[in-house]
Amino acid sequence: MAPAIPLIDVSGLGIEETATQRVAAAIGAACRDIGFFYVVDHGVPQALIDAAFAASRRFFAAPGAVKETVSIKRSPHNRGYVGPKVESLDPSKLPDLKEAFNIGLDLAPDDPEIRAGVPFRGVNLWPDQPGFRETMTAYYDAVWALGRRLHEAVALDLGLEPSSSRASSTARWRSCASCTIRAGPTRRRRASSAPASTPTMATSRCSTPTTPAGSKCVRARANGSPRRSFPAPSSAISATA
Repeated sequence: MAPAIPLIDVSGLGIEETATQRVAAAIGAACRDIGFFYVVDHGVPQALIDAAFAASRRFFAAPGAVKETVSIKRSPHNRGYVGPKVESLDPSKLPDLKEAFNIGLDLAPDDPEIRAGVPFRGVNLWPDQPGFRETMTAYYDAVWALGRRLHEAVALDLGLEPSSSRASSTARWRSCASCTIRAGPTRRRRASSAPASTPTMATSRCSTPTTPAGSKCVRARANGSPRRSFPAPSSAISATA
C-alpha cells in the first residue's frame, strides 16, 4: 500500500514562534521523506478557489477565436492563452492536447521593469470576460502570499533566516511567480473525476495547485520504478518544495 501524503496545517506559520517551527519541521520532514505534502488551513478562501475554477471554466468554454485574441504567441514573457498542440515537455512525443492560460504579477505597461525589458516581467493579456481579471489576480495574490509563507518555512527548516526567502518586492520574487489555469482534452475529462479546468500557481520552486476532491497527485521515482498515485483531500492545496 502506497504511503499517504501528509496533510500539514499551516495556519500557525508566522503567528507564533513555536507553532511556526513545528510547521516548518513537518514540511521539512515531508520534503525529505515522501517528497510531497498537502496543506490545510492555508488561508486561501474557499469562495475564491471556487470563483477561480468557475472563471477558468467559462474562459475555456469560449470559442477558439475569442481565446486566440489573448494568445501566448503575442507575448514574449509566457503570458496568455496556450492552445492544444502548442506545448510539449518532451519534443520526442506528441504535443500536449491541453489548453492553458498563464498570468504573472499584474504590472502596468509603464512599470519601470516592464519598460526596461527585465526578463519575466510581462504585461498580462486579459480576455474580454467580465470579472476574469479581478478573480484571477485575487487568486494569484492569495496563493502567492501562501507560497511566500511556505518558502519561509522551508528556509527555517534549513536553518536559514526566513527573511532571506521573502523579499516580496525584489527581483527574485517578482520574476518567479506565475499562475496557470489548465483544461484537459475532452476525452481525458470523461475518464477523470477532476474538474475540466484547474487553476494552479507556481512560485519559484514551490507549486501550489488547488486540488479538488478526487484528483490525484503522482510521484515518479528517479530510479524508474512505477509511478504512485495518491488520493487528494477535498479543498486542500497541494505543494511541492
